[in-house]
Amino acid sequence: MKGRSPKDKHFYRDVVVLLILVMAAIAMLGEVSRQNWNSKVTAFPTKTEADVKNRAEQLLDQMTLEGKITQMFLVTCPDEETRQVIEAYQFGGVLFEEGDFADRSKNSLKSDIEDWQSVSNVAMFTAVMEEGGSVSPMSSHKAFRNAAFLSPSDMYATGGMTLVEGEAEEKYELLSSLGLNMNLGIVCDLATEETALMYERSLRRDEKTAGRYVAANVSAASEQNVVSALKHFPGYGNAEFTDEGYGVNDRSVETLEALDLLPFESGIEADVPAVMLANSIVTAVDGEKPACLSREVNKLLRRELGFEGLIITDAPEIASLKKFAQDGQVAVTAIKTGCDLLIVTDYETELNNVLAAVREGELAEERIDESVLRILQLKIKYGIL
Repeated sequence: MKGRSPKDKHFYRDVVVLLILVMAAIAMLGEVSRQNWNSKVTAFPTKTEADVKNRAEQLLDQMTLEGKITQMFLVTCPDEETRQVIEAYQFGGVLFEEGDFADRSKNSLKSDIEDWQSVSNVAMFTAVMEEGGSVSPMSSHKAFRNAAFLSPSDMYATGGMTLVEGEAEEKYELLSSLGLNMNLGIVCDLATEETALMYERSLRRDEKTAGRYVAANVSAASEQNVVSALKHFPGYGNAEFTDEGYGVNDRSVETLEALDLLPFESGIEADVPAVMLANSIVTAVDGEKPACLSREVNKLLRRELGFEGLIITDAPEIASLKKFAQDGQVAVTAIKTGCDLLIVTDYETELNNVLAAVREGELAEERIDESVLRILQLKIKYGIL
């Protein structure tokens, strides 16, 4: 048999080199895949529904009971030693209020958020309630914008849906650039009376126009991977604050279905990821308990409107709500009724209350798991994890 020619030798050498390179590439892909399944993850590349759910379930299985509970806490930003507090408690998210923007620049805020995320085993929601108008905690500071975003009613009166869409796009681009990945700021309440609690903050237009406003904001947020939330379900209507410190929407069932619920339905159809509940009593749904503590309101949102995303409370520690909660424990009661994410200030007390409720058999750990799974899936879907 004749020996191989130099040409043949080069050919086989090239094949061997190619095989080595292919094997090295496969090994590197395997390592990347393993790293993506660690609990300390900042991005998840595959976002099919099955992949997202499987990933979330794996993370959930690794969590302690305490870790699950604090994942349900959206805490108002701790005033001191913020980094240490976040590292110790591993909250599901932090909520920035107006004072938290006062002494910060765009760069310092972004740097702080990156630093806090670096000590979070599960990346946090970094949230704000940027509605526009009187509720503009971020844009009211000139370090972030020359002028606060307009209120919904002023925006529409000035430039109609064209301005609504333009400001929504600008708002969510700005939030995203700062590292703020959640905005609890889409007001769906239909207020027509000047004395109404939500009159200045609402669009003050008909329900169909409000629906278009809502859908435009949901779409703009989604394009920037910012989690948006509708509020305040099922609507304050023309409610005013009572002497007890909470509102009462006494519209009929027919009016509620024909008016108040329509903007929320528009947001749900636009695939909004979160809905915030009202701290008011809506008599047509539940005449005894405020929406944030009502099983009936939860059923309305889940079963009748078909909402599958996060249900969020609006500051459940408000003193006026305690009389509606078992033993005054608002957070425990809110979880029992089906809420997923709780705005919390006194996180130590609330953590101990929820821990005790689970350990004493008053609150099932499966109920906690249900909410945490939703939270994790949403974080993965929006690229937070």
